[in-house]
Amino acid sequence: NSKKQAATPIVFNYSDGNNYYAYKFEFSNESDEIVYAHISADVVNNTELTIYYGETWGATLTALANNTALDADVTLQAATDESTPGTGTFYIVVAANVGLDNLTEVEEAIQFNIHVVLNQTA
Repeated sequence: NSKKQAATPIVFNYSDGNNYYAYKFEFSNESDEIVYAHISADVVNNTELTIYYGETWGATLTALANNTALDADVTLQAATDESTPGTGTFYIVVAANVGLDNLTEVEEAIQFNIHVVLNQTA
């Protein structure tokens, strides 16, 4: 199965934007086998924006190096029984490193696509 969904657009705008956007992914595995969520995003960090990611919210999120796209995995343990699925959570945060009034203006929106593939291969 697959699902495609639009997320909140990222608008770094001095008059009406935020200085970061956070996305939370919650997974549930009802299978009796381990499943892996492979997560990638095609926007790269630069000196003005940083992408943070990880399975735990807060200071433990990892910052991507400049000019690096996101490529990470979440392991979803097998369900222990019908009422107890294996679960996993993943966070992506896109943050401005400079004041919103100092960001370089772009003429058109930069695509930020997040891809999630679930399978049984690590």
